Amino acid sequence: MPTKVVDIITQLSHHLSNFEEEFATSYISKNTLSLLISDYGFETMNLQQERNSLLAIIGELKTVSLALQKNKIPFVVIKFSELPKLVSDIDILVHNTPDVFHILDKLGYSLEDDAEPHRSTYVKSINGTRVSLDLHHHLSWRRVHYLDSQSIIDQSQLKSIDDILIPFPSIPHDFLITAAHCIFKHNGISLFDILHILSLKESNPPELNNLSAMYAVAEEYQWKQELDYFLHFISSIESDLRTSFDSESSIFKDLPHHFSLLTVIQIRLSKLLRSLTHKSYTPTLIQTYAYSLDIFQFLVEQKLGISLTHFFRLLSRIKKMVASVNSIFSTPK
Repeated sequence: MPTKVVDIITQLSHHLSNFEEEFATSYISKNTLSLLISDYGFETMNLQQERNSLLAIIGELKTVSLALQKNKIPFVVIKFSELPKLVSDIDILVHNTPDVFHILDKLGYSLEDDAEPHRSTYVKSINGTRVSLDLHHHLSWRRVHYLDSQSIIDQSQLKSIDDILIPFPSIPHDFLITAAHCIFKHNGISLFDILHILSLKESNPPELNNLSAMYAVAEEYQWKQELDYFLHFISSIESDLRTSFDSESSIFKDLPHHFSLLTVIQIRLSKLLRSLTHKSYTPTLIQTYAYSLDIFQFLVEQKLGISLTHFFRLLSRIKKMVASVNSIFSTPK
């Protein structure tokens, strides 16, 4: 019976080798496992390219972190697991200050997208590899806040990458960020997400032994029930991971777990109703707008297979332009 995450990954790699190549390759890709299981003898076609991309990301992560620290700017690197994973960008939680933009400009980054009010995307090319960096000014999605950004920065923990100390979220905050990202952004849970959560639990911090504290944080932002749903799903898969790797197991049949349209609607409607109960009227209006877009995007992308990413970027830019024009004409002469 595998008891540690490393044992689970070893068992997983062994059993995947028994499946047909087409299924194994698809499963690995959908669950973002290629780099994770490569250390256990299971290699995929684009493995070297993915390793090079990850090395470029880590190199830039160190460079940007050193620059921010040199300028005494508080920040936290978020959505970065100690388990190896192909990541498409660097995510940094930092206060919205002009100094940060000047630092990135000196490092060769250019602004690509600032349509989202609480996130700006910068890009840079390194030896032909595109590196994307997202600056988050709040832990939010479409203006809906899910965690307190200042607490995450204040309670961050330093971890060493190649002898460079970099601030990362505390384990409870890392846990909550992963949960919120799965529930409200990705509308689903991958096996990598589950293994990341298990690796956090494996470190056995006292904070994770007392779930009431994390429930209290989620309750403050009206998503305690959704956190409970997430934890129950993790628990059910963890049971299989530690006991069975049968081909009919939920590990292979149900992952990645994609929320149904009904679940997506229920999650958002429940949160909206709780906001009304708390008489949080302004956040409720923001959530109504945001969740309407979420559901519309889910329908089009999941049912029709059409990506709306560029559409929403264009919509946000148009709104920003309209707001700028209005501010010009409304300025007293």
